[in-house]
Amino acid sequence: MIKRILLVLVGVSLFVRVMGPGPGQDVVGNLQIDNWQSILVERGVSDQELFRLFEIYALVGSDLRDVLLDMHYVESRYDSLAVSFGGDCGIGQINPRWWSGRNFRDFLVDLDLSLDLSFNDVVFSAEMCVLYSEWILRKLLDKSGGDIRLALKYYNGSWDYVDKVLGLRNE
Repeated sequence: MIKRILLVLVGVSLFVRVMGPGPGQDVVGNLQIDNWQSILVERGVSDQELFRLFEIYALVGSDLRDVLLDMHYVESRYDSLAVSFGGDCGIGQINPRWWSGRNFRDFLVDLDLSLDLSFNDVVFSAEMCVLYSEWILRKLLDKSGGDIRLALKYYNGSWDYVDKVLGLRNE
């Protein structure tokens, strides 16, 4: 599966257009980008990380991409090596409760990944951590009956967090 993800990453193309941007798109230099990508530019992501993050978030289902971009900005400022005092890890600050038991194994099975992968293999890889936090958020959306506010509350445990994440688009 990791090989498949790497092939998808290599296959993701960001292309240059001479014409103006299409609907829902912007231009950075000569590069045509979608509005979700311009969020990363506006948030001051380094040039070195920018295109890598474009490719990573292109793997995420478009229905949750904006929420995940905002979650990961609030959680770690897109730092894939971040570790909190409480032990939350990676770009998505995955909580230790997701490390053990069926959750981690179910994630590996659902994404057809090797069962030999460790939690650290996943959370400290930006690509894998983004996919894992998307998987977790989808589980929490199911648990909350589709209520994004409640799902975000389950993810972090704080209503302040929910307001920070959802408030980013209103600033």
